[in-house]
Amino acid sequence: MRGRIRRLPTSLVSVGASAPAAQHSAVAALAPAHIRGSAFALTATARAVGDVAGIFWTAASPVAALLYYAAWMLLALAGLTLTARPGISAHSGPST
Repeated sequence: MRGRIRRLPTSLVSVGASAPAAQHSAVAALAPAHIRGSAFALTATARAVGDVAGIFWTAASPVAALLYYAAWMLLALAGLTLTARPGISAHSGPST
């Protein structure tokens, strides 16, 4: 049991490392072409401003920082799921 708990932070890092790619893909697929550049800029700004995890890492613990990231990722996933447009799939790519 103890080994599983120790592997949890490592698993969260693996999931967290894929977050920027997922955000980039979501913007590319969901943002209208005429504002796609602004959407990418907003996403990058949100990531930069939202980097509170470094404070958690230093002040509390690495696990606290990873849990912070995991919570935001779940919130983003819920938001994308609720706002997904019909007819867009992961394999079809953006329509032009």
